[in-house]
Amino acid sequence: PQSTFLFSETIENNLKFGKEDASNSEIKESIKIADLTDDINLFKDKYNTLLGERGVNLSGGQKQRLAIARAVIKKPKILILDDSLSAVDTQTEENIISNINRIKAESSIITTSLSK
Repeated sequence: PQSTFLFSETIENNLKFGKEDASNSEIKESIKIADLTDDINLFKDKYNTLLGERGVNLSGGQKQRLAIARAVIKKPKILILDDSLSAVDTQTEENIISNINRIKAESSIITTSLSK
């Protein structure tokens, strides 16, 4: 089964599992690519919001987008996204696809769900 795994940590620390020494600008850029900025700004503690076990206090789409942000923050040479947008609405999917297309020069992207 494919499930997003998040740690019982802050949003920022979950991102830093992808890149320990990530700067604030790298964190914000990865969140922007995953189209999660507006959601995080709604949380009282923003990036310092503590997630429950496996991200229980996030929606399925928010979990997926945080996992995408954690993957892209590392700027991998190869990024594999398998059904990574199944829990987001159409507009959010289009935003993420557009944002990921912008980083194609940095990574080879293999996906089963990004149709554009």
